[in-house]
Amino acid sequence: MKWMKSAGGPLICLETRLMSSWCGTEGTFQTGKCAASQRSDYDRACAVNDYAGLVDVDGGSALILGDLPLATTVFGKAHFELYVVRAVYMDPGTEITPFVDYFDERFFRASLEALSFTIRSDALAMFDSALPGSDQSKEVLAFSLSPGRYEIKTALVDPNEQTSLVVHRFCLNA
Repeated sequence: MKWMKSAGGPLICLETRLMSSWCGTEGTFQTGKCAASQRSDYDRACAVNDYAGLVDVDGGSALILGDLPLATTVFGKAHFELYVVRAVYMDPGTEITPFVDYFDERFFRASLEALSFTIRSDALAMFDSALPGSDQSKEVLAFSLSPGRYEIKTALVDPNEQTSLVVHRFCLNA
């Protein structure tokens, strides 16, 4: 399981088809290219005050994973149900797959947050929002979901005394 972390700011999750429209700290996407502006895409990402929020990107949406720069991974049960797991704290080398039973409906009934996120293609990428999507040298966590409208619920999950996780559950709306 691959984990990633930003250099200090939020992570962004968006369809790979929109990556070249994300300019990071370099500005905003205008008339087909990144251009300097008073408020960069990274500034827009940093304006998300919650665990997760959406920003517009060239006719689509990007999911911003706000709060602290936590180690993050993606764990899926299927192409229509996925979990973005962020470690608040855990022992080094801890495997999260044994905690899958904790990622059930009971933790998400009284979720901390909920939002809807629509994707049009199945290829998604997560990376540091300070970086432009076109930067080929950046670390990327790629994953797939079936296209559609997803409800994303966020919960804090503490499966044991040594582990605390922020879990974002993506569930395809029928």
